[in-house]
Amino acid sequence: MLETPLLNNLYEALKNLYEKKFVQEEEIWTLTLDKIGQALGTDSGAFLTWEPKEKQLIPLCRMGASKENHTHPDAFKGIHEWTVQYKKTAVVNDTSKDPRVETNSADPKEAAPKSVLTVPVFRHEDLLGVLEICNSKQGFFTAENQEFIEFLAAHTGLVVQSLRMQQALSRVTAHNASILENLTGGFIGIDIRGNVMIINPRARQILEIAEEDVVGKPIEWVLQNCPGLSLVLKECLARNHTVKRQEIPWMHKGQKKTLGYSTLLIQDVQGGVAGAGVTFQDLTQFTTER
Repeated sequence: MLETPLLNNLYEALKNLYEKKFVQEEEIWTLTLDKIGQALGTDSGAFLTWEPKEKQLIPLCRMGASKENHTHPDAFKGIHEWTVQYKKTAVVNDTSKDPRVETNSADPKEAAPKSVLTVPVFRHEDLLGVLEICNSKQGFFTAENQEFIEFLAAHTGLVVQSLRMQQALSRVTAHNASILENLTGGFIGIDIRGNVMIINPRARQILEIAEEDVVGKPIEWVLQNCPGLSLVLKECLARNHTVKRQEIPWMHKGQKKTLGYSTLLIQDVQGGVAGAGVTFQDLTQFTTER
């Protein structure tokens, strides 16, 4: 169990991790490395990210003395490989006696640190990388030091995974938005409360919706001039039932028009119903020619 000083450091580190807005993974791991250095007095460390395609660890960021003078590039390769293979933390308090550490450099600046601790960071079954902390201030890493680093590394992994999901969602959202923006037909989506989630330009054009800010507003209000389509959406949502290639007549400015439409259910990430959508086209020209 962590003593009060380390608990305070852990609280401060977690507070920073979950409150700050990050753009890159490097920023997240740099913060964690700095917090570990402050808490334990370690003078160097690094995070090596796992590249699944190449099946190798690539240095992502470093801290302290290792920013300018990193250890011999291959010094801890054996320990890193062991950490990945056995999915366990490696604690080496005397690197000169550990066969996994290469100490064949004659240059003191490139010599391996005296002590090192490496932690594998996973999210579920996926390896994110290895956190490497070197040269404990007291000369060796204790069980409490290990617990502190492992706990902070695990939570850092959560923040990294969250960032990756946000970035993936942004890419998908941008892609989907581009598709909707360029649809030749109209599309309107509502949430489970019946409020508009999305409406594309073609839908505005077909239904002649002049109001700009309609997202979040009740579908009945948005489709005042086409209540039948509003009813179609709410019925789809209420019955959890979709239809294809249906037609609905509507009057606009004294002119009879016809919409061809299909409905769909919008799902959330758990597979539950999050709303309903309708794609439609103006078929007036074709119906009058029948």
